[in-house]
Amino acid sequence: MRALISWFPRLVLCTVDDPARALEEIHRLLKPGGQLVFLEHVRSDDPGLARWQDRLHGVQVRLAYGCHCNRRTLDNIERAGFSIAELEHDRMRKAPPIVRPLIAGLAQAST
Repeated sequence: MRALISWFPRLVLCTVDDPARALEEIHRLLKPGGQLVFLEHVRSDDPGLARWQDRLHGVQVRLAYGCHCNRRTLDNIERAGFSIAELEHDRMRKAPPIVRPLIAGLAQAST
């Protein structure tokens, strides 16, 4: 999985203005069964860290060129009509805690 992801854009959906709309458009453009490869910041599953992501959201967006690291990106991918084929939860090492939670995976466009 990691070798595949290294060839694709990553950490993109945290910066787009409307990630749900972007994912719907990606789904529309892919042929049925086409794959979306992703590596993205996500909202933490830890409630305490998620609260800090929310508290520092405004500062994070300004300092990190529009990065919204508290988004529920996996939910957005699934709502856009993709089925998750592979998924790994990881963390970005040596990064501030609020941007560490990551997901990486493959999603397939539905028919």
